[in-house]
Amino acid sequence: MRSKGFRDFIGNYFKYQSAQGFVSHEIQAWTTDDGNNTSFPPSFYASGNIGPNDPNGTFNWSMTALAVNESAGEGSSPLSATFQRSSPIPTPAGYIPITADPAATIGSALGPMLNIARTAPYDAVGASRKIDCSGKWADALDTVDSRILNAVGNGTNLFGPYDYSSLSASPQSQADLGGWPTLAAGTACGDSNNNGLPDVWESYWAGVFGLGATLDPKAFNFGDGYTNLEHFIDGISPSP
Repeated sequence: MRSKGFRDFIGNYFKYQSAQGFVSHEIQAWTTDDGNNTSFPPSFYASGNIGPNDPNGTFNWSMTALAVNESAGEGSSPLSATFQRSSPIPTPAGYIPITADPAATIGSALGPMLNIARTAPYDAVGASRKIDCSGKWADALDTVDSRILNAVGNGTNLFGPYDYSSLSASPQSQADLGGWPTLAAGTACGDSNNNGLPDVWESYWAGVFGLGATLDPKAFNFGDGYTNLEHFIDGISPSP
């Protein structure tokens, strides 16, 4: 990350690719005015980050460096205390404060961010979840999602021999990454009355509410301000 001005770097996980050698420090700044609206001097706050220069996240300033200018290499490390802040940028009035997940969970292959093992509720990165016909969350990764997650979690190449160490070692087209995946056509959920609510889910909740086997998708039978259709498509109330 190379930046300038007021910046907070919180809870990031920096990781080399497989066999990649030392390149630079993870967070860089510069002080020169290079004519592109970068006149504000760096003022950085760093906390909770993990990377090659601070694997335990105990002293984030060891991950920082001052570059000679916006485009040049590093001149010194770590950043001078002049450019360090001891507290983050305050949350403006009326805004919702952000709480960062611990960086260790971001980098863990089995943690909630990558979730390579694909354990429920599948709420990891990527196109990870879908609603099945009973309203439950199901895994939805395609082959590209799986390939990227496994490469990040295991520190391996994203595809084949491409390690991005040079232009020639980088993919040049979609074909170099195996082409577009073939997506299964899938099977639509049974919906005998064509009201947008699958029969399995509709009959279950209609029975719960004592309405036989049919629900009005526009009705508010759950009593929380959301329609029955919203309850299904948002996965709010799956059947057991």
